Amino acid sequence: MPSRWVVTDPQQRIVMQFDQKILAKLVNPIYRTVLVLLAEDGREVFRLVDPTTNIGDKMFSINIGDWAILRGDEPVARLTRLRQPGQTTGGVLGKIRRWLKSSDFAIVSAGEAHVLPAPVALCMYLVFRELYDPSS
Repeated sequence: MPSRWVVTDPQQRIVMQFDQKILAKLVNPIYRTVLVLLAEDGREVFRLVDPTTNIGDKMFSINIGDWAILRGDEPVARLTRLRQPGQTTGGVLGKIRRWLKSSDFAIVSAGEAHVLPAPVALCMYLVFRELYDPSS
């Protein structure tokens, strides 16, 4: 499997590169960085990281929560699951329905503007899903 993916525009100019940082994961299995997003010149722009800091949780559980997108050390967005809207009833059946209700992945920006262009966000999600979704 490749460890670097490149997103280009229609003129074949590099828009963004995704690097999996395989060596860091081999040296340190609890390495938090999932992907590094690089500019066309190879400069790090963002990192997609697992925000789990507890070593036990990291080693013995599957992360089904949020993933943070950082610029340097500053969180600028998160990759998370959002529940689909809809009516639910109360009581035990309502709780079961809420628990079984499907959800979709979304990138939620911390500020008012999106930090990633749509093609980059979509590609990042697709690479992330291939790497971390056991059903892929």
